[in-house]
Amino acid sequence: MAGRYMSLLGFAIFVSAFLLFQLQPLIGKYILPWFGGGPSIWTACLLFFQVVLLMGYSYAHIITSRLSTQIASGLHISLLCLSLLALPIAPSPSWKFTSIGSPSATIFVLLAVTVGLPYFLLSTTTPLLQKWHAAQFPKQSVYRLYALSNAGSLFALLSYPLIFEPLLPLKIQTLSWSVGYTLFVVLGVWTCCRMSCIKPEPEVQIDTKLKVSAPHPNPFTIFLWVAFSAVAAALLIATTNQMCQEIAVVPFLWIAPLTIYLFTFILCFDREEIYRRTFFGILLGVAVPIAIALMVVGLRVDIQYHVIAYGVALFACCMCCNGELVKSKPHPKFLTLFYLSMAVGAVLGGVTVTVLAPLVLSDFSEYSVLLASCGILVLLQWYRLRIWTLYSHKPHWIIAPVAGIGFSIVSAVIVFGGTIDTPSLFTARNFHGVLRLTKEGTGNSGMLHLSNGRVLHGAQFISSDRQAWPTAYYGAKSAAGLALARHPKRRLGDGSNALRIGVIGLGVGTIATHATTRDYLRFYEINPEVINIAKKYFTYLKQTPAKVEIVLGDARNQMEAELIRNEPQGFDVLMVDAFTSGAIPIHLLTVECVDIYWKHLRRDGLLLFHITNDSVDLEPVIRGLADLDGVTPLTIVDTGARVRGTSASTWILLTANSGFLQDELILQAAAGTNEHRARLPAWTDSFASLWQVLR
Repeated sequence: MAGRYMSLLGFAIFVSAFLLFQLQPLIGKYILPWFGGGPSIWTACLLFFQVVLLMGYSYAHIITSRLSTQIASGLHISLLCLSLLALPIAPSPSWKFTSIGSPSATIFVLLAVTVGLPYFLLSTTTPLLQKWHAAQFPKQSVYRLYALSNAGSLFALLSYPLIFEPLLPLKIQTLSWSVGYTLFVVLGVWTCCRMSCIKPEPEVQIDTKLKVSAPHPNPFTIFLWVAFSAVAAALLIATTNQMCQEIAVVPFLWIAPLTIYLFTFILCFDREEIYRRTFFGILLGVAVPIAIALMVVGLRVDIQYHVIAYGVALFACCMCCNGELVKSKPHPKFLTLFYLSMAVGAVLGGVTVTVLAPLVLSDFSEYSVLLASCGILVLLQWYRLRIWTLYSHKPHWIIAPVAGIGFSIVSAVIVFGGTIDTPSLFTARNFHGVLRLTKEGTGNSGMLHLSNGRVLHGAQFISSDRQAWPTAYYGAKSAAGLALARHPKRRLGDGSNALRIGVIGLGVGTIATHATTRDYLRFYEINPEVINIAKKYFTYLKQTPAKVEIVLGDARNQMEAELIRNEPQGFDVLMVDAFTSGAIPIHLLTVECVDIYWKHLRRDGLLLFHITNDSVDLEPVIRGLADLDGVTPLTIVDTGARVRGTSASTWILLTANSGFLQDELILQAAAGTNEHRARLPAWTDSFASLWQVLR
């Protein structure tokens, strides 16, 4: 009988874990376009999931400790049935964020209302059923059920980007998940009923009498459970931030770190002997310095090496943290306390990276701090267990892992110290990323640079005679400069040559140097700190003769709201300048969003995409959009001129304006860049394949 019920519980746990971790990327992808498409949206989601997981583990610990199996089963069945009212889980578009400031609170409320109760009940399944089974059948080990739970989670994460995301539209995904959850509720009710009818085996009573065989974990042991869990969970989020800010905010780059994190749980909890301190200590000592080095050199090294290095470092750290957790796991009697401590640690780690780090650090240097913390914690645990000491004669094999971990700690601390001492005039970090204002050069060539992470956001000469020069990606020979100078309206002499210009992404306002007296400039900027810096430290917006308005908020949401209010802007030129940083906001490049752009443009309008980027090639995607919309695409490459302060840039311009397309200067600028160019199927909100455009 015990084996049969073990199989039943294993199946229920696997299904619950699968649904639990299918829900995370599904709902994250669903709401990503509503909140600006930045990496912090996913980290906010992760924090919510960790908090609810803690609530689920707390619930399992309380009802198994305070209530009989029959009463606890009845309560759980009632909640399972109640959770069906939350289906289907598709959130309402009314949650779209159009306010000013951080949307974290809105994301939390949205997730709580939409998926809170189903996710909570799914999170309770593993500890609850394990504890009930341990009480009924004390001779059987239940910790392998936890490995099975993580296997279900891993299968969910791998199958989402490979099967569900590319094959099913989001609405079908949410409907399928809702059907699957309904079947899980049926399975859960049946499992609870069967478990409540089983009488405990006699060994439970024997174990109760022999309390000495199962001492209660001491406070320091519980502290270590929390600490190891906190460091691993914090590194999960910090690694996700590192990957997303270098490449793009897409489900694969959310899933890859989470998959590694879960895989280490499977390895450690399924077979304790897999975690060998010698091997993983050395791996930690090698992987961490490499990841640190790549973080320092940035995008001068190919993206795939960043992903591999960050992934291996996360694997090494999580194996060490989870391996030490497993080696200190308690008697099954304290199973829910063990899981509860781990959940507390996960929440503390999530809060540290998502909430505290942005308040106390001006960049993403928490990544190096956490790598160092992992090494320190492992060495402290080894010292506590006398695996190594500073004075005794231990086996020589321990020298290599201890030295390696020590080296990783030193390298991480050095890098953290270097980031703290990096000279800058002003540094700001908020929900949307890190901005740093620096001064480059001297004399007439001195310039102010605004960087977003490691990518130039805008620049201006300091000397007054050069302040009006267009710099960075917006020189006179760039597509931005040519579009505003050579637009057919500029040739009219009847006073109607003024342009209505829309720009997605303010930067420092450099594009305003190309505007004339009667022009109208409308900037859409999601980050309020960018607006503050552009107005306080740069003069482009002050000096332009054009009328300037700045709309704060995600451009897509704001432009969609304008259409709802029947306020099409009638732009002659619309520039989408949001793809130059590492974190590509894909929601601004889908069919649905481009349709919004065209509704704001005149029939003969020019739609420009700035795609200068070292990691992804967006040209095939935009050319696919051009085919879909029946317009002509032109790729214009400017090599830049250092003496003028301009940088190399690549823009793609879409238009049906025959007058512009026949302009000799435009044809010369686009010559040789538009022959036999590849095209990709247009991206949609339901599917966008990053693999197709990685360089």
